[in-house]
Amino acid sequence: DGVDGWKVEFSPLAPQAGAPRLYFINLGGYDTHSFGEAHHYLLVVAHNKQEARALGKRQMLRGWSQAHTDAVMDVDDCLPIDLVDGRYVHLVQGPHTPIMQRNDYIVLS
Repeated sequence: DGVDGWKVEFSPLAPQAGAPRLYFINLGGYDTHSFGEAHHYLLVVAHNKQEARALGKRQMLRGWSQAHTDAVMDVDDCLPIDLVDGRYVHLVQGPHTPIMQRNDYIVLS
């Protein structure tokens, strides 16, 4: 429904230039109690990738050692989410239902 005070809406029209965008962030690091790399996924609202990366870095998990990147930046992935099923993502400041994360097995056909 929304992210950090921004309600997500969909429209057939593209958002205006300079409008905030929704970004998917994949953070990578190592938990001292687990073998292998851990990941934490989140959505952030930012005006550009640099701002989105900075917001992602602030949300690195505290228990991780060697929080890192597999690429050059401080997050593993930083992907803008502009189109969903042919409609543009628009962000409007306002109240929204919080994000709820869960694991599930979804068969894609």
